[in-house]
Amino acid sequence: MAQDKGDEAFLRSIVKANETPKTSGKKRNREEAQSPSPVQWDSDRIPINRERPKLPDIDAASNPFLATAPFIHSSQIPESRGLIAGSPEEPRCYEPLEFLGDAYLELMATEVLFYRYPNLPVGQRSAMREQMVRNDTLYRFSVWYGWNNTEGSSCIRVDQNTQNKSKPEVWMKIIADVFEAKVAAIVLSDKTNGYATAKRWLTELWEAFGLIHAEEIAVSMVTKEIKAAKALRSSNESKKEKPLRDGPRKAPSQAVLEQSGNLNYKDMLASLVADQEHHLAYNVIRHSYESSKSRPPDEVRINFSGFGRWEQVELGYAQNKDQQPKKKLEQSAAKDALIRNSDLINEIAAEKWKVGVKRRANGAKTSGNTDVA
Repeated sequence: MAQDKGDEAFLRSIVKANETPKTSGKKRNREEAQSPSPVQWDSDRIPINRERPKLPDIDAASNPFLATAPFIHSSQIPESRGLIAGSPEEPRCYEPLEFLGDAYLELMATEVLFYRYPNLPVGQRSAMREQMVRNDTLYRFSVWYGWNNTEGSSCIRVDQNTQNKSKPEVWMKIIADVFEAKVAAIVLSDKTNGYATAKRWLTELWEAFGLIHAEEIAVSMVTKEIKAAKALRSSNESKKEKPLRDGPRKAPSQAVLEQSGNLNYKDMLASLVADQEHHLAYNVIRHSYESSKSRPPDEVRINFSGFGRWEQVELGYAQNKDQQPKKKLEQSAAKDALIRNSDLINEIAAEKWKVGVKRRANGAKTSGNTDVA
């Protein structure tokens, strides 16, 4: 227990120096808005009240080198450094195994994230993978199995002088290398099932440390994402251009406008004459030299240009006689247009309808479909 607390204090002293660079705020916010957030890694936490995943067995009788080499530091090999590695089949220390295990870890983490989070942005999956294979994570895994101890059967065997002179971040790297070497040893010990066994063991570790969601939770997340995507697609389809009417719209009569109470005259006017290319211009006029946007306007004039026939034609006008706010004065100008220039508005609406028919016909010919809605 005292050893575990010491390791926790040790890791906290260096974790800040090994933090992953942060993504820019705008990019991070944009990605989080599109997809669920990655699992948050608590760098000061080791699972408690949870059983460690069973360590895969390595048959020491068939290959004693793979069973012992992951725990042997090069300082324990008396020969010159260029000859300490041994052969691939009979490694004498953890260095060659660490080299291979590092690659296995990266690949296994990538595969787990690829299949478990298929709809998560690549940037977020890369960030999760970085947390899954970084040195302080692997150091913590080793601590959980007691491989950081210097006494016992499964412990790091290192020259005492090397251990004493190692800085905290160097010692952490040594213990993390032990874990990487252990992964490689598991894979090499069973040419048929070693890779799958190591991957299954690592997946349990990543889940135990909260680095990935349990599979059933991840599946639930994927299901929710698919439903959200379908809902968004359905919403977008509903916003597509609607079929044309049998004829052009017409402005309502003055009697209808006067009796209908509080209507949105601006929307009504826009639906009659405006489209994607031709818009109404609401010109706000303030006569005072000291005018500002904070005070109500004195006048609002509505101009329209479009369809190759009308250029800055005034449709509506409203004068502010009782200090109406800008939005209310714009509504008054739109109502004036619908009443005073109903004939002109109906003429523009008819032209808008004709242009719409031609546009649909040209679109249908381009797509090979001669039917026009």
